[in-house]
Amino acid sequence: MIENIYCIFRNYIICDDIKTIIFPYGFHGERKEIFDTIISKLNYDNLEFDLHIVVLKCSLDENIKRAKQDKRDGEHMDPFVRFTATGKIFPNKFLTVAYDAKFIYIYSGKGKIEINGKTYPLDNGTLCYIPSGNSYFPFISETPSSRFSVINFDLSTEFCNCTNILYPVRAEEYNPSLAILSHTNCEIEMFRAPFVCQKAFFVEELISSAVSEFDKKTKYCGEISASYLKCAILNLAEFKSDKTHTLFSKIEKYICANYATVTSDSQIAKALNYHPYHINRVLKEHCGTTLHKYVVKYRIKVACQLLCNTNLKINEIAKRVGYENQNQFSNIFSKEIGISPTKYREMNLFF
Repeated sequence: MIENIYCIFRNYIICDDIKTIIFPYGFHGERKEIFDTIISKLNYDNLEFDLHIVVLKCSLDENIKRAKQDKRDGEHMDPFVRFTATGKIFPNKFLTVAYDAKFIYIYSGKGKIEINGKTYPLDNGTLCYIPSGNSYFPFISETPSSRFSVINFDLSTEFCNCTNILYPVRAEEYNPSLAILSHTNCEIEMFRAPFVCQKAFFVEELISSAVSEFDKKTKYCGEISASYLKCAILNLAEFKSDKTHTLFSKIEKYICANYATVTSDSQIAKALNYHPYHINRVLKEHCGTTLHKYVVKYRIKVACQLLCNTNLKINEIAKRVGYENQNQFSNIFSKEIGISPTKYREMNLFF
């Protein structure tokens, strides 16, 4: 089945007359794993395409049925989105405390944030989680490219009737009796206290989608936004697991030793005894890229070292880093570095 769907996708992508492919397919459990395997195979063929996931709403009974089929009904998490915003500079001029939970995600820009008296750096991909009752003061340098999003939410739907924006107040004006303490009994322990996650690129698209969906102000915008937020929360919970850090180290070591002979995600996944989807997700969480792109970048890194430190011919270097075809190697090298392998060698020998 995987090969058949892959061939259909590939033929559609290389056809100039076809601009959009709509593929209605379940995106949980085994079906998601099949889909991710297909996308991985397409990436290895160096086919260029944009993937847009569309969330379709179905009945509650159908959702429960599918959840049980896909074995994803174990953990209960129903966030409620109350407010979202995107900006260039924080309006906070003093230490504030919020009455509901808050995500602050930095798309681009640098700065710092103080949470409960401790200061953290802000950079591209930084995600801050601040539950109600905690003091914070963010600052980001205003530049043409600086951009961040804020999501105010609860970790449950217990207070979903409170739809008004709960504006943060000065620390000295904070009234604990008015706070929504949805984090205190959260099943996921890490969300019971504030934290800052650097290089959280793996949730950037989910955060962005949660904000854009909420801003549409349509009938189900809140529910759709909350579904993206839930995915972000669960991805963060998995990222904090020690198991993912251990697996990431294993992936790095395997690629370091076998980069020239890697031909597919499945090869690496089989060697490490994991599914390709899980391998890709862990890599995305740690360095914001796919397994295929990571292998390509590592190959080009080794090629740069060989170009500078050896007299090997270009075709010999291409083979050493895993490319039988010199033209393919040169094209990929130029795309990654910006100049040809020959020019790169000349420039480095000159200096």
